[in-house]
Parts: sequence; structure tokens; C-alpha cells
Amino acid sequence: MKKLYSLVAIGAICSTVAVDLNNTNTSSVSLNNASSTDKVFAQTVVTAGQGGAEGVKNMAAGQAEKKASDAIKDFLSNGSGVTEVSIQGTTGNTPTYNILLVRPLTESADKVDNTFVQASLLYQDDRTTTNIGLGYRKLVADKKVLLGTNIFYDQEFPYNHQRMSIGGEIRTTVGEINANYYQGISGWKTTDDGLDEKALGGYDIQLAVAVPYIPSAHLKAKTFKWKGVEGGTDLDGKTYSLGGAVYPGYNLETGYTSYSNSIEDQKFVKVTYNYNFGTSKSVNKPIIIDTPYELTSMEDRRFEKVQRENKIIKQVGKQIGITVTGV
Repeated sequence: MKKLYSLVAIGAICSTVAVDLNNTNTSSVSLNNASSTDKVFAQTVVTAGQGGAEGVKNMAAGQAEKKASDAIKDFLSNGSGVTEVSIQGTTGNTPTYNILLVRPLTESADKVDNTFVQASLLYQDDRTTTNIGLGYRKLVADKKVLLGTNIFYDQEFPYNHQRMSIGGEIRTTVGEINANYYQGISGWKTTDDGLDEKALGGYDIQLAVAVPYIPSAHLKAKTFKWKGVEGGTDLDGKTYSLGGAVYPGYNLETGYTSYSNSIEDQKFVKVTYNYNFGTSKSVNKPIIIDTPYELTSMEDRRFEKVQRENKIIKQVGKQIGITVTGV
């Protein structure tokens, strides 16, 4: 039976491997005319064949795992897009840690039409949130204006809060507008502390304007609203911030958020490190220019990250309180 498995496997690569049928040892093959890659593969196949059905199955599983690993490596090492690691400190809350990447899926020959995937992993207060989204962006007006739309799915563990969102954006090198609409899609969840929580829906709209002479720095103003459910109070407010590059690859953003209800205003500081896998240099953009504003091509910014709320905002019981994670 072991000989049968070996012969069947070897037959698949018979164009490069000559099997010595006169030898009763199935591991004896002639590889004089085979390439080094074929020799290694042939030996792997023969070894798997000697292990019977389990050996062949293990070989197939190993090859599939290697293919998946290589695909992930190629995806991460793609120099296009954004890869960033960030940490944010907010008054009254524990730090938030986040790793995020954006990678192109398709792009037209003239770079005008582009699709991409954005994924991130966020950790705060023993909760982990994953975000995965697909986006489409189009360059217009001689590539000086970027128009985009996107859709996202968010999930927070360990209680499996879930949310969907759709968004749109208009971006230039001078300023941009980003808008998102969110919808909670999971029901009430009970925590280990016995609290009932539910993912909320809502919206946010952000306006960002480049700082004169410093195109990498932006003044940002965002308004948001999260809609309470089953008698819960809506949570709305505004966030103002200033951020930009302080060193090639490093960004610093500081600001504060004010709420319309009883939640105290919060100040925050966020440090972000950007890196392109597959290259030896961090993301490097000019910090200071000679003119106040330059309306230039957005071609090299087609795969920047989508501006959205990656945390899932939740209602606790019948009202939103300061204990809500994501605030």
C-alpha cells in the first residue's frame, strides 16, 4: 500500500522525475535531470507516500499552510498603503493600543480607480476590537481631488458586540471631509460583572484643514452622535485636535472631546508610528513647504487610512454612562 501511495504521488511529477521501478524501495528515484526545487519536492512527496494516507494528508496540509503563510507575507510586504502602530492616552481612561494596515486590492493603470482593504486590531480595558473594511477611491480634477466610499464590519471581544458602517470622503492636500454612519447589529450582552451592554449606532462628520506651510499637520473638528436605545440617552459631542508629523514616520496628535450630557470633557494625546513593510524607510513626507497651501496630486495618498471611529460605543443598561468603553 505504501508503494502505491508513493507511485501515485511521483506520477504527478513524472516529467522531471524518473522512477526506478526495478527497485523495490519506493524512496529510490532518479533525479539527475530534475531541478533543485523538483528534487526537494520529489523527496517530500516520496516521504509523504511512505507514510500512507496520513502522510499524504499531512503533506497537503503543510503545503496549504505554506501557501497561506506566503500569501500573508506578500500582502504585508506590499510597499503601498499604510501600516501604523499607535497608542492613545485619554484622561479618565486606560491607554488604547492599535495596529492598523491598509493594502490595495486593485488599481487601474492610470491610478484613477482604486479599491483597498483596511484592517485594524485595537486593545483597551481587556477588550479587543477588530475592524475590517473595503473601500473604493477615485481621483478626479487632474488627480487633485480624491473621492471615496467604504463599508466596515466591527466586532469587540470577549462579548461579541458587532457593528456595521458606511462612509464617504472628499480629500485634497489642502483639506478634507470624512463622514460615517454606524449601525449596531448585535443584541444586548451581559458582562462578567452582570452589566447589560448594547452596541450603538450613530454618525460622525469630520472636517480637517492643513496647517499653513505644514501640509502634514491638520486642524480637525468632528461632530458625532450615538443614539440611545430603549429609553437610553443619546450621546453627542465634538472633538477638536491638532496633529502632524514630528519626525519622519512619527505623528503626534493632541486634542479634547466635549460632551453635551453629564460626561466630563476628555483630553487626549495620540502617538503613531507609520511603516511600509518591504521597504527600508519609514513613510517620509515633507514637513514644511515654501507656500501656505499647495493643491497638488493625491495619487500618492490613494491608500491612506479611512478616518472613522474604530471603537464600538455601547450603552450600559438604560442610559449611557462614563463606564461605556469607546468613550
